[in-house]
Amino acid sequence: MSDLVRRAGTFVDADGSTVTWSVADGRRGRRWRWVVAGTGSALGVAHTVETGPDGAFARLESATPEALLTLHREADGSLHGNRTGRGGVEHLRFDASAPRFVLVGHGAPGLAILAAGLPALAEASTLDLLTVSDGLAVAAGEGRIAPIGRATLRLELAGRGYEIEVGAGGLPAIAVASTSWPLEER
Repeated sequence: MSDLVRRAGTFVDADGSTVTWSVADGRRGRRWRWVVAGTGSALGVAHTVETGPDGAFARLESATPEALLTLHREADGSLHGNRTGRGGVEHLRFDASAPRFVLVGHGAPGLAILAAGLPALAEASTLDLLTVSDGLAVAAGEGRIAPIGRATLRLELAGRGYEIEVGAGGLPAIAVASTSWPLEER
């Protein structure tokens, strides 16, 4: 990797939440971290997602004030993890035919991660994917994804539509109330 991406930033999401994020490339792939704070700065959720050099999902760690979630890909393609909350531990297992694509959260970082793992799309297609909500619900399902222009993708999932414009380095291109900085010291 010659052009490593190492940035951090903040933006206000369409629903008014503040998202603070960082992304760093390394030898084993890319690590995304982001927190979503609702109005009044109350923490809603924190996600950490690791992907391989090819953009494929590798590992997830998420936390809300009520629960923790981990999920990782095994060599055979299966996904394993657990969700821990007030009611105890719920073990999660998706067999070797588990969806290759994972959408984490409702906003731009999760959509950018999904977009990075997709093959080049010339037309709309259906894909199997695992979704992880900001409330830490995990579900396997199907989504329809379509390219719109050169850098924008539209995902339709469970009757809702999401659009993401992917900018330089695979980062989400967010035009409204967005600021970012390099992670390296100058």
